[in-house]
Amino acid sequence: MKNKSSILRLFLYLTALHSFVVGIGLIVVTNQLRLLLGFSPSQEQFFQTQGGVFHIIMATAYFLSGYNIEKYRQLFIFSIFVKFCASIFLFTYLIVVSFSYILFFSGFVDLIIFLIMYYFYKVQSKEIQQE
Repeated sequence: MKNKSSILRLFLYLTALHSFVVGIGLIVVTNQLRLLLGFSPSQEQFFQTQGGVFHIIMATAYFLSGYNIEKYRQLFIFSIFVKFCASIFLFTYLIVVSFSYILFFSGFVDLIIFLIMYYFYKVQSKEIQQE
């Protein structure tokens, strides 16, 4: 498990970095970039900024989970739940409201992250039961 713990730790750190960068991007994105990504320009930045702050908060959760997986196991479980919900939300939005390639890509990435986290959770759970 030592090797798998190291891989999980690295994966959680990379997920934290990804979430942090997305969060900063959401906070500072310009209307020109929004248009390039397939979104309408926005006069109100509140919800975009709120989404950015949420990503930064989740980056902290991913980082702490990676820092001490045993101590922050519940935070790791919560992170799995968040990635699952993000995937469902993004794909539902694509189908029901509006399709865009960036949302499809984001949903796909969140789904892959969820599946990897869930795999490691199942491996850890088996090992805990065997102890």
